[in-house]
Amino acid sequence: MPSGTFFRLPEEKRQRLTLAAWNEFTRVKYADTSINRIIQEAGIPRGSFYQYFEDKQDVLVFLLEDVGEYFFQMFDRAFAATKGDMREAALLLFDNIMSVNGRLDPALQKFLQLMGVNPGFDLHQIIAGRPEALVEILRRNVNISLMRRDDDDYVLRVCQFYIKIIASAIMETLGGISSRETARKNMETDLDILQFGMLSAPGAER
Repeated sequence: MPSGTFFRLPEEKRQRLTLAAWNEFTRVKYADTSINRIIQEAGIPRGSFYQYFEDKQDVLVFLLEDVGEYFFQMFDRAFAATKGDMREAALLLFDNIMSVNGRLDPALQKFLQLMGVNPGFDLHQIIAGRPEALVEILRRNVNISLMRRDDDDYVLRVCQFYIKIIASAIMETLGGISSRETARKNMETDLDILQFGMLSAPGAER
């Protein structure tokens, strides 16, 4: 995480450094990113950079934590909009994130660009990095009594499964494996399996 010195910087300088970092991490794969290019674009001395961050991984963690907060807010709004319907909330999240109208929030757009140049990036870990926040969101929006168990560990696992399905559909689309429509259709199937199980009811005809 950034040092206290970073947070005491003037807003303009802090934003300039943050933007330079985003530009670098969305330009090339993480392994090819350069602190030199970040500080050149930000217009700061190399020594100053190390007063703010330990290394480039420290910068990336900082950027992704901001993205994580953004996703938590999106989750909250999606659950509220669908009145706690987890299946519909997951589909709404996918639709919002993979919007086709080109009017995405700039922060989300940068994150999707970062995912595009780093196809192996673990979106699930980014979103699920604060488990207590996920459990709180579910308890606030979803009727937990309908689940088989209502302890925090179980609720968290349920939420993590939903996140993995959303993340998989996003990466399927960004990686060019499937079209947006196909990825969404696959996501619907995965959500049905998660909600209803893979076996038909005893005696039911297919």
